[in-house]
Amino acid sequence: MITPDANGSTAAWDWYFDKVKYDGTNEYARASIAATLGQLPEEVAAWAVEAIGFTSVGGEIWGHTLSLSAYQGLQYVIALDESILQDSNATYVVAHEIAHARLGHAAMANISAAMADEAEADRLAASWGFERKAQQQ
Repeated sequence: MITPDANGSTAAWDWYFDKVKYDGTNEYARASIAATLGQLPEEVAAWAVEAIGFTSVGGEIWGHTLSLSAYQGLQYVIALDESILQDSNATYVVAHEIAHARLGHAAMANISAAMADEAEADRLAASWGFERKAQQQ
């Protein structure tokens, strides 16, 4: 859920709301992405706005980062399950996927490499101040 900062301001994510490249109709999804960008370190957010596009998908995945050589000038497209964007982990999931892109991760051929990439993306997202919240039963 998107909330104002300690001073009651939502200015950072309001600005990103118009800048994010989102191919979808779910405005809550766009707002969750913008909120995440507004919480990232400035240089990472600026890079993400230029290098990453977002799209919505259905299904069981929370997110998946795709590497593109050239698609409307973007380096990556992050596909997000809209249902996760209404979860308490929404900004964490977006930050985690941005971390994969920032780290240059691509699809892995084996499970150990994929697990190492997941852990590395978790650590980078945590260094930006994002933590995965425990799932409620």
